[in-house]
Amino acid sequence: MEIFKDGVDAMAFLQQGNVPDLIISDLNTPVMGGLALTKQLRASDFFNAIPIIILSGEESSEMIIQCLEAGADDYLVKPFNPKELEARLRVVLRRIRK
Repeated sequence: MEIFKDGVDAMAFLQQGNVPDLIISDLNTPVMGGLALTKQLRASDFFNAIPIIILSGEESSEMIIQCLEAGADDYLVKPFNPKELEARLRVVLRRIRK
């Protein structure tokens, strides 16, 4: 598991040839947040299949819809139950492995 401070650092990691099974991104990180990262990954021919879960304190329907329409596989509002995040991770990974 790798942790990065923002989407720019995450993209640099990916561009070095690292392809994770799944990305969990905070919506509001410095420089490049989760929505911008999602859009960039979905526009890529190489990284567009990586599942993405967005975490955020923003619980407006508009933002959730915007992230999902940009290509996020799930969206979880903070604070959240870690067991719920684990369950959502399993669902997303099960879906892509079929």
